[in-house]
Parts: sequence; structure tokens; C-alpha cells
Amino acid sequence: MNVRPTRSIKGQRGFSLLEVLIGLLVLSIGLLGIAGLQTIGMKSSHNAYLGSQAAALAYDMADRVRANPDANYVDTSDGCDNPDSVPSSPVRTADFAEWSCLLVSLLPAGAGTVEDLDNDTFRITVAWDGDAAEDDGSAERLSYILRVRL
Repeated sequence: MNVRPTRSIKGQRGFSLLEVLIGLLVLSIGLLGIAGLQTIGMKSSHNAYLGSQAAALAYDMADRVRANPDANYVDTSDGCDNPDSVPSSPVRTADFAEWSCLLVSLLPAGAGTVEDLDNDTFRITVAWDGDAAEDDGSAERLSYILRVRL
């Protein structure tokens, strides 16, 4: 008993060029999406790093205020003029000069302030430029605020 197929499958011999091109297009769009997600992840990771640096710098100044409670620490860091010439005296001046140099060296456009809220409570603010978010290249100004009670 010889059984013959009723249809011929002569036309189906493999993939056509069009199917291959469509497959490459779908693959390339997927790879571009993965690259975009990787870029967003890297920016978020860098912003988190800068935030942790700001927190560490704020706690550093809080420790300096606690270590020398008689000094008047209310001031604004003006930036670091010369990181090699940190004054040795008085302690408050040396602390602010060293802190200012740390702010500038660890954070982009880093600056900080110390405010006296009442006799034994201080507010320490550390500000820096985040990643460029605007089309004109301007960066968002971010800040970390720490309240310290002596």
C-alpha cells in the first residue's frame, strides 16, 4: 500500500531573507532597550553614591560640632581655596576649611552650611549638583539635611 501525500511541500525549504531581517530588527530593538536600562541604572547608582557621600560629610561635620561644642560652628562653606593649606588654628576654622575641601573634592559643586536652630540643635546642609537633567546641560541641585542635637 503506497500512500502519497496530497500536498506538495516543495516551497518550504528554510527561512526567507525577509524573516531573517525582521528577526534582526526585533533583536536590535531589544538590545537598544537593554542599553537604555543599563544607562538609567548607572545614573541612579551614581546619584545614590553622591547621596551617601553627602550623608557621610554631614555626619562628619556633626561629629566635629559635637567634639568642640564651645566653638561657634554656624557658617557656610565657601569652597576650598587651597587644600594643601588647611589652617591649624583655631579648631573651628581648621574644621570648616577641611570640610569645605572635602565637599569640593567628593561632590560636584559641593557646598555646605551649618545653622544654629536653638542652643543645642544644629541643621547641617550639604548641597551638590546631580546629573544633568535638562536639555541645556544644567544640573538639578540636590541637598542632604541633617538635624543634630548636642
